[in-house]
Amino acid sequence: MAFTDEAMPVAVDDEAISAEHRWPAAEGVLLEPRSAVGVAVARAEARTSGALVAIGTATGLKGPAG
Repeated sequence: MAFTDEAMPVAVDDEAISAEHRWPAAEGVLLEPRSAVGVAVARAEARTSGALVAIGTATGLKGPAG
């Protein structure tokens, strides 16, 4: 669950959270799993409210190859 800018709670299901965790990973961005909740809520709210911003933290460290 996350909150809109009006402090209204918004619930998203586990599948939506998992999807929002997977698609950035496909681009090389590894979100911290709880950050995927904010992204899922922003995507759901953007359908009705227009543009929104979600800030996610990353935990995937990439080191030099070899």
